[in-house]
Amino acid sequence: MASFSRLMANLFFGPMGGHRSLAPASVKIRELGYRLFRIEPSFATDDGAVNPDAMACSDMRQHTLIAEWTGKWYPYKTKPEQIRRYLRVEKKDLLAAGLRSEAASTSSTWVVVRRRAATKYDVLLDSVGSCPDKLMLCTFEPKRPCRLRHRRGNLADEELCALMKAGMTFEHIPLGYARVATDHLTVPTLAEAVSQEVVSLAVNRQDRFTVKELCAALFHIWGQLGQARQSQISKAVNKTVKKLASDEYCGRWLRQAKRGTNPAWSLVGMTTLSSIESFGRLVKRFVADVSSRKD
Repeated sequence: MASFSRLMANLFFGPMGGHRSLAPASVKIRELGYRLFRIEPSFATDDGAVNPDAMACSDMRQHTLIAEWTGKWYPYKTKPEQIRRYLRVEKKDLLAAGLRSEAASTSSTWVVVRRRAATKYDVLLDSVGSCPDKLMLCTFEPKRPCRLRHRRGNLADEELCALMKAGMTFEHIPLGYARVATDHLTVPTLAEAVSQEVVSLAVNRQDRFTVKELCAALFHIWGQLGQARQSQISKAVNKTVKKLASDEYCGRWLRQAKRGTNPAWSLVGMTTLSSIESFGRLVKRFVADVSSRKD
């Protein structure tokens, strides 16, 4: 089962990417002109830094949606102030963050939690203050069928608000936009996805790759990830490749070609089908070994 955060990242981007398995919501959201602005952005306001889970915007609807989701059963003590900061975001803050003037005209905050946590978030949102037209709470249950349900509140965009209030049910959430969760970056959690991509490169006889290229293959939303998160992911992916390239596993075939901010790696000596198969077997052992350990 994919983590809550990974499911939400894929669900947030999927409709704007027009994925057919998310219709009719994907059709309506695209008709409203919404596009993904950033996953895990960070920008400054008069109240300090703002770091939501994602932002989407629509020039057509003159609106930006600031999204915050969590799979935790209890909200952190800092969560009320975090949401207050979202609600105090002004047009000048959104413009400084890089949004176009039309989309920065209005903004709303969309909070998504597990159903079992909803009562606690009711209390939390009551403490935040009255924002009836720009704060919405929804619940999301990742069990099939996946259900997104309105709990309370509204959004400044009336059409998007009506769509959210109607609720959504999905038999399947496509997970290809983010193949691993961005909030738990360890060798055990990254091993399988990173190894699959490296094996694919070997099979296709691509003998050199950079860490950023590998990250872009793992996260189809790579260009929309905030810079701080990109840096964290790059370091974690490189650490995983380095472990795979150790003498214990694939050091014979996988070697570091360049260090620095964007390390590069080379696949060497795999000139026959037999050598690629041997490489594949060692990769499988690597995944099995590290997945059973705590990082």
